[in-house]
Amino acid sequence: MNYQSLNDISLVAKLRQGDVDAYKEIYIRYWKKMLHHAQHKLANLEASEEIIQNIFLTLWEKRHRLEIESLEAYLFSALKYQVIDYLRKQIQEKKYLSLAQGRFFEFSAPTDSQLTYDEILSIFEKTFLELPDKTARIFRMSRLEHKSTKEIAASFRLTERAVEYHISQALRLLRIRLTDYLPFLLLLFSSDLN
Repeated sequence: MNYQSLNDISLVAKLRQGDVDAYKEIYIRYWKKMLHHAQHKLANLEASEEIIQNIFLTLWEKRHRLEIESLEAYLFSALKYQVIDYLRKQIQEKKYLSLAQGRFFEFSAPTDSQLTYDEILSIFEKTFLELPDKTARIFRMSRLEHKSTKEIAASFRLTERAVEYHISQALRLLRIRLTDYLPFLLLLFSSDLN
């Protein structure tokens, strides 16, 4: 069967029946346009690619329950909400870091022996780049978005134990990187880590 000649309605019908070739054709037909659109909004190729992959993964996982009138509208609507969610998370992280900066200056008088805020921030950013993507996302949801372990587990389709493992891995790496400054940082972030 030539899937390229099928219209979107036929592809969705076949997708609903679990047809992998229909799924592949939908992916081939739309991923490039969606990636271009996401990159235009985010100016971040890695984040854009991850968002597109998540949308197509969800499309496959929910294929049996799909009620789609226009495939293109469905995909771009999903993309719009994923981009908004990503941008909202970025804003939350910036607010959190801004709060941390305020607390840093509130609790400390600058001395030569202390890290400047920029140095602390640099260590945090480098540490997050070292973490596997899923671990970094889980840690952010837990510590920056204040999501419960149960909520995070549902989002990632993991057990709560697996979520706790990812959080502990991130904390372990942060402890290693910031070991000389841990007492200061515990004071600095104590109310946010509760």
